[in-house]
Amino acid sequence: MIRSIFLVATTAFWLVMMTLLIQREFFAFAPLISAYEVMPLQSGNLRKEYHGVYLGQRLIGFSLNALEKLDEEAYELRHNLYLTFLFLGKEREMQVKGKSFLNQRLELKGFDITIRSGDYWTRMQGERKAESIIMVIEGKEQEATRTSVPVSGPVFFSEALNVLWTPENLKPGKTGRLQVWNPLMMGFETIQFRVGKKTTLSHQGEEKEVFIVLMEKDGLETKTWCTPEGVVLKQESPTGLTLIKEEPWKIFDTIRENRHALADLPNLYSIPSNELIEDPAALGVLKVNIKFQKTERIIIVTKPVLAKITSADWPVPDVPEDALPFLKPTDMVQSDDKELAEKAREVVAGETSALAASIKLMEWVHDYVSPTPTVGLPSAKQVYAIRKGDCNEYTVLYTAMARSLGIPAKMVAGLVYQQGRFYYHVWPMVYVGQWVSLDPTFNQAPVDVTHIPLVIGGLREQLNLVGKIGQIDLIILEAK
Repeated sequence: MIRSIFLVATTAFWLVMMTLLIQREFFAFAPLISAYEVMPLQSGNLRKEYHGVYLGQRLIGFSLNALEKLDEEAYELRHNLYLTFLFLGKEREMQVKGKSFLNQRLELKGFDITIRSGDYWTRMQGERKAESIIMVIEGKEQEATRTSVPVSGPVFFSEALNVLWTPENLKPGKTGRLQVWNPLMMGFETIQFRVGKKTTLSHQGEEKEVFIVLMEKDGLETKTWCTPEGVVLKQESPTGLTLIKEEPWKIFDTIRENRHALADLPNLYSIPSNELIEDPAALGVLKVNIKFQKTERIIIVTKPVLAKITSADWPVPDVPEDALPFLKPTDMVQSDDKELAEKAREVVAGETSALAASIKLMEWVHDYVSPTPTVGLPSAKQVYAIRKGDCNEYTVLYTAMARSLGIPAKMVAGLVYQQGRFYYHVWPMVYVGQWVSLDPTFNQAPVDVTHIPLVIGGLREQLNLVGKIGQIDLIILEAK
């Protein structure tokens, strides 16, 4: 199989993560002290602002926020995010559309968000009730699941925070931290901010007075240029994404003009390799130096020999305690689903070795799912029904089915080599008496050594990693 076919698997998931990072990194502002600090609302009690979304110098979409005052104690914020791009020569679109309900301090009361792209859609609804946030997730070919997350103190919503800037909050030297609810991660984030001195910014041919606000999360810093009245003119992320306040007609005209000349994105967000690797499968050892900001570490990846792996029986007996969490179902990894479990048992029927069963399941998932650039947040049940996707879809389906067989499985996110560059990639590891990495996307057992693991976990861990890839320097020290 030609490896380049699966560039789909290493970059499509990055696109959805970049979309989510727009919401996480670009909406982190100081809280209101009281309702009167909200900027004067425009006609019809509506504040409406458009921002173009740029990747480098390329306009790839727009965001829209519209705030409406419902009564003296309630606001509704409608928010849209639209992206359009070429992916491996095919035009793709993604839309995040929703609304949130806020109290008079613009703190979170509830939300309703839908993500759509291609064959997939996911809807997330939530409501704050006393000391918890109740969240319901559903999607195409996926039954609704209900989650409750404990909460205390004021909470601001990721999409709502851009309307919180006011003159009272823009005091040079002011610092603070915010508790922000991110529904896409089903959890909270703490974001620190610092207001800098007043300066000027060239915006649409005019010099505008602005404050520069720096926001930091997990070592990543986002820079925001905000007018003294509270309007965000520009936001620049370390991931390469930039939001620029523009008139909607200009954004739409540019998107329309570029409709037949969109850029293909696979190489725009990856890490160049200092060495060319002709045949990754032939390597037995890869040694790399990974630098991120002020940290540095050496990673050595060694390819195990399958014949030397002592496999446990299947089902795996005496699973160690630290592997037990990787047998449990989650909202997206529905290993307790009857249909998935029955199919998994059918696929591995006759196998008595956990390793052999894991490989047979990997080969089946590889053949069952069609490689397609997919931008979404799919669950295992969705992938089983739709049968399309990239590395994220292959991995979530495999992980759920392996767990249903009693084989501990976890998701690994990291980098993989493709045609002179290292791309974001996700693959599973299974416990068969020892942990072994497999790749249903590439149909590899075990994976080649250019699979460089960086984090283990679900959406939260993967999202945090994606935001850092643009800041990583990677040097191959040894490849043999």
